[in-house]
Amino acid sequence: MGIFITLLGTGTALPNCLSLALVDFQDVIGSAGGLFSLGYYLLVSMVTFGMSFVHNGTLWAMPCYFLLIGLMMLKLAKKLTSK
Repeated sequence: MGIFITLLGTGTALPNCLSLALVDFQDVIGSAGGLFSLGYYLLVSMVTFGMSFVHNGTLWAMPCYFLLIGLMMLKLAKKLTSK
């Protein structure tokens, strides 16, 4: 049930967010929305593949993996905002 609610929320929120983000691109909104969605689903697929790659049957793999992803995101955000 939890996965259903998560996917329902994502499936509902993603098109709404994209439509708001692409207001200035009315003439190519279908193509731009498709490319943004492709990028989103590629990112989700990479994160899921990474978790399946490091999973070793213990409870520590997932928290350590998410901590590593979070630290990488913080480092990237700091690098992008320092300019």
